[in-house]
Amino acid sequence: MIKYKIIPTPSYKQELALVYNYIYFKLKNPITAKRLYNNVKRKILSLQYFPERCSRIPIYKNNNVRKILVNDYIIIYQVNTDTRTDFYSTYLS
Repeated sequence: MIKYKIIPTPSYKQELALVYNYIYFKLKNPITAKRLYNNVKRKILSLQYFPERCSRIPIYKNNNVRKILVNDYIIIYQVNTDTRTDFYSTYLS
């Protein structure tokens, strides 16, 4: 079984921190913030194996750009089959 290396983009780290902090501090809901954070991390780590299983995004010319959903968020990622890496970022859906 091929294992891919997951490489987060800087924007992903920033966006996840903003969402986490908003839910934790602004909405005063630390349990939901931690649950969302853990769900996002779990889904991203699952991309190490079979990252091609998720839907392609047709607006991108590159057929290797895909998306995976976590709650109300879309995680956009690119599969590099030559180096077996995934690059990803998150966006509000």
